Amino acid sequence: MVSGTLDAWADGIARDADLIVFLEAPTELRLQRLREREQARFGDSLLPGGALHRTHVEFIAWATEYERGTQSGRSRPRHERWLAGLAVPVLRLDATQPVEELVAAVLRHG
Repeated sequence: MVSGTLDAWADGIARDADLIVFLEAPTELRLQRLREREQARFGDSLLPGGALHRTHVEFIAWATEYERGTQSGRSRPRHERWLAGLAVPVLRLDATQPVEELVAAVLRHG
């Protein structure tokens, strides 16, 4: 099992996979989760005046554009192109669902 954004750098891994799982979440929920994860990792350094504040603000601004693909790097349009070129089955799941339900859906599919 590999998790995260694989994209083109992992074509070899994807070719050998039995299934690719693409989790989809509304932008606001995705941004909320990113903020919570960043806060848990970096704490007060994200606050104004903190060592990572500027980096965090820039990261969230970049992540806000994921769906439109207006920033360089990872984006929804780029991921969709990559997924469309795979010979491996792609299971799209609603990431607003509880983790237990997502796991069950993957197990049912496999």
